[in-house]
Amino acid sequence: MLATGTLLSGWLPHPGSHRAWPSGVLVLVRPARQAVAVALTEHEQAVLDFERSWWTVDGVKDVLIEERLGLTSSRYYQELNELLDRPDALEHDPMVVRRLRRLRERKRRARLDAAGGGSSPPDDRRQVEQ
Repeated sequence: MLATGTLLSGWLPHPGSHRAWPSGVLVLVRPARQAVAVALTEHEQAVLDFERSWWTVDGVKDVLIEERLGLTSSRYYQELNELLDRPDALEHDPMVVRRLRRLRERKRRARLDAAGGGSSPPDDRRQVEQ
């Protein structure tokens, strides 16, 4: 059996398959359903770095996003939101990730309160409705 994180060179058959691994592929042999931590890519790091410092640069944020990262603002915010849930993002820039998590939670609570799903007990709502 291969050791975890074994770097394979050459073409080797994939277990249980007739296909082969390309040269230099890192194969992680893990038990089924075990999570594998993946380091942030340079692009993902750039997204977090941009969010930390965009306000220090003159310009409109949406324009800066496109110029520096090559993303639409919608795609940028999707990627940023996905990054907030990753432990490696927290490790890369804990202040930015925690700040954005708090902001996201505050907005989520505000939406719930506005929709009537606030934190008031059900008995209070029944009394108001009667």
